[in-house]
Formats: sequence, structure tokens, C-alpha cells
Amino acid sequence: MVSAVVLIAGCSKDDDSNTSSTGNLKQEESNKQLVITFRQTLFGDKDISAIDEYIVTDYMQHNLQVADGREALKAMTKQWIAGGPQTTVDINTWRLPKCSK
Repeated sequence: MVSAVVLIAGCSKDDDSNTSSTGNLKQEESNKQLVITFRQTLFGDKDISAIDEYIVTDYMQHNLQVADGREALKAMTKQWIAGGPQTTVDINTWRLPKCSK
């Protein structure tokens, strides 16, 4: 199970754009697909069960207005998506932070 929703790309101090391994690329693609599936299921399909499938019970919330834990996340997410239509979540509209060296 994923310990947190990965919605932000990480940056490494040791980032070397000229080197990569096939294993890392496969893992990155697997991680990307996991996040795409989670986002589509939860925010596109409006299916709260995605939280049970992808988020650990003791999830640590980073929004100070929402309590820690999966149940608190589910309660807040129900409010966020209430009444919204099902839609396709487009990964191309995601805005990720730039890495600074």
C-alpha cells in the first residue's frame, strides 16, 4: 500500500540528467501509473474507495485543516467531490514544481 499520495515530484541533490538506469525508469513508470490510476479513480470517477486501496490507515495529512488518518481524508474528500461530475483526469494539465540545484 502507498504510504502517502504522491502528487508532487521530488528533486534530488544528486540529480544527474545524463545518467539513468533501466530499473529506475521502470520504477518511475510504475509509480507514475499508480498515481494516474489513483487520481483518476478518486478525482475523476469520484470513487472514495480509492483511498482505502491506495492510502495507509495512519496516513499523515499535510493540510493543517484536515486531521491525520485515512478516515479524515475520506471525510474531507467526500466534501471536495460532492456533486461533481465524473470526468477524465488529464495528466498533461498537472503542474509540477521546478527542481533547483
